[in-house]
Order: sequence, then structure tokens, then C-alpha cells
Amino acid sequence: MGLVFDTRVATPGTVLTGTLLITSESGRAPVIEVPLKIVVPAYRTALDTGATGSLTDLRGDT
Repeated sequence: MGLVFDTRVATPGTVLTGTLLITSESGRAPVIEVPLKIVVPAYRTALDTGATGSLTDLRGDT
């Protein structure tokens, strides 16, 4: 089992919350609730250690 979260359309700096429900055949706890929190970073940066020249990104940062 795996979970995938796609935050490409989320606004940077937002916090997404939800609950993952895990069901089982257990008589004592047939459903376990796991709270989820995903923080979409407001700041991203990249590091290019092998460049031979300068580069300017789409925002004009160098």
C-alpha cells in the first residue's frame, strides 16, 4: 500500500489536512483514523553544482 499526494495545484505556503481511515476485521477497533497534514513549501530553491555558466530561472533569480 502507498499514498501519493500531488501538491502541484496547491498554493505555496498552504497546509492541507485530512484523515486516513484504515479498516479491518477487528471487533474492538474496526476503523483506525490517522490524521494527515501536508505542508506545501512556500519557498523552493535548486542547486546546480556542475554548471559552467550562469542561469536565470523563470522568476529572474540567478
